[in-house]
Amino acid sequence: MTPSGVTLVTDDPLWMVWSCYLAQQYGLDFSYELRTIIRTVLSRSPSTSEPARLAEVFTEILRSPKPVYPILQLMADLGILGWILPALGETLDLIPYDAVHDYTVGQHALYALKYLDELRQPGVPEELRELQVLLSELAAPEQLYLATLLHDVGKAHPGGSHWESGAAAAEHACRLLRWSTDATENVVFLVRHHLLMAETSRLRDLTLPETIRDFIAIVSDRERLRMLYLLTYADTRAVSAGHWTQVKARFLHDLYRRAEEALAGGAEPEFHAAQVMRTRKRLLRELSVENVPAEEVAAHLEHMPAHYVLNTSMEEIALHIAFARRARQGVPSVSFHDDRLATYTELTVCTRDDPEPGLLAKIAGVLYAADLNVHAAQVYTRVEGDERIALDTLYVDFRGRRLASAKRAEVENDLVAVLTGTRALEDVLKKRRDLNQMPEKPKQMEILDDISEEFTVVQIAFPSPRGVLYYASRALARLRWDIHSARLSGFRGRSVATFYVTGAKGLSEAEAKAALDMAFAEA
Repeated sequence: MTPSGVTLVTDDPLWMVWSCYLAQQYGLDFSYELRTIIRTVLSRSPSTSEPARLAEVFTEILRSPKPVYPILQLMADLGILGWILPALGETLDLIPYDAVHDYTVGQHALYALKYLDELRQPGVPEELRELQVLLSELAAPEQLYLATLLHDVGKAHPGGSHWESGAAAAEHACRLLRWSTDATENVVFLVRHHLLMAETSRLRDLTLPETIRDFIAIVSDRERLRMLYLLTYADTRAVSAGHWTQVKARFLHDLYRRAEEALAGGAEPEFHAAQVMRTRKRLLRELSVENVPAEEVAAHLEHMPAHYVLNTSMEEIALHIAFARRARQGVPSVSFHDDRLATYTELTVCTRDDPEPGLLAKIAGVLYAADLNVHAAQVYTRVEGDERIALDTLYVDFRGRRLASAKRAEVENDLVAVLTGTRALEDVLKKRRDLNQMPEKPKQMEILDDISEEFTVVQIAFPSPRGVLYYASRALARLRWDIHSARLSGFRGRSVATFYVTGAKGLSEAEAKAALDMAFAEA
């Protein structure tokens, strides 16, 4: 696009936004002369006499089925975007205080739009097709795009929660664009809660009903849930190269599916005795058809917790029953499973439980010695009289990839040796060359008593992800606190781990933190 005359400098600046709309619709670029004129106009801090028309045209850019990112990137480079949305303009050159980010705050938001745009293109990878369908079905995609643009604008005003100051800025932006009350509320909601889905999926036990109940108490609308899912995906991918992983995708999808079912009325976010009983009867019937002895099925389901019964597939339960049979004979089972598209491996370990807390620390120690990254651990204990059988599932990878056959053999051999007592964990850990370096102590510890009804939730931030599950589970075992699940999220030298434990009830927050400090000092 090339200017036809010099009067553009003195004309109403609305023409700049019109030009951007036309460039988007017809795939046009701006000439050097046009770019120079736009920068000259903006240097004079102009105002339009038609703010309603400007708002309408900019909204059409966000609403268009044509790619949105390229034209908004051009608008940002020329200064038009910051002129329309001053709150966003403040962030375009703002260096984020979070070292995880590779880009300025504003550029990160623009790249997030780029990832949304890519979902509209044909030939997206299979693992992204669900997101592609959800984006195509949104009633008002412009609300998602504006929220994505503005989700981090609060970082321009440090001193408080950036999501709250960002929500206020988003409300002001919607008023400038003359959006309806409903549209404004949706955008403000997305900006205010843009971290909720990421944090819940990575750091909370999604098998517990209270997790889903608390989540949908905030995200109480299915359209908002879909937009938040898409925003979380785009936001995570745009942080930096490698920040989006298949493990994060798995947990995020799991949270979306559970919340969607609960909001649609297809699943109750509570464990009712009748629901558990119906599920046990169904599994008993189906597994008996699969030639699994009915008495073994009944005993297994009866002595496993409700969230295991309601969250475990028939195929997995049949496998676990066989594992439990071996465990009673003193033979541990180690199993590996890869989803077809996954870059991680599900590792299942079944063995007799130790009489004292600490079994997970043994398993984690072997994985640490093998240099595996652990992303989550789900710990179940089958209790039948005096017999205790542990059934632990861990999500692991080796340098960002699923475990190859040689690494699997190494892990299995070491686990069996340690669990049967034929080799000391300390001997296995000697493979780690960095064990002479003391692990860095936790940076922050929180006791979250309002997250779970049954468990105490301990959330710990570490300056390094090195050996987090091993050192933390060893410290918790010193306190005789049993770990029932663990979630770990780490990137670029930082890690946050959440542990759902029993054994800490009755302690005040100060007492629990003091006990943890002492346990880590001894670890």
